[in-house]
Amino acid sequence: MDIIIQRAQNVLKLIDEEFPNQKLYNGIIRDIYVLTEKILKSAEGNCIITEKIDLNRLGRQFVDNGGSYNSTVILEFEKLVNQLKNTEVFKITTR
Repeated sequence: MDIIIQRAQNVLKLIDEEFPNQKLYNGIIRDIYVLTEKILKSAEGNCIITEKIDLNRLGRQFVDNGGSYNSTVILEFEKLVNQLKNTEVFKITTR
């Protein structure tokens, strides 16, 4: 769980640094931020979370909104999702 907590905190920190205003308004940045917060709270509480995460869709939306596929936010979020897939406590469905 520690690695999941660390990765989630990294994603939130990167969004705070790179997109401080965009996380406040509806859009892909906020969607990623809110989802990451849910993951973090679940990991801290050792709870099970069931989410469907479509990395391809999130990546495309992020790029469509001016981001880059090589953005540290997307790369770290992808690492977080991959870590979740390897953890039995989380029920993550990816497309």
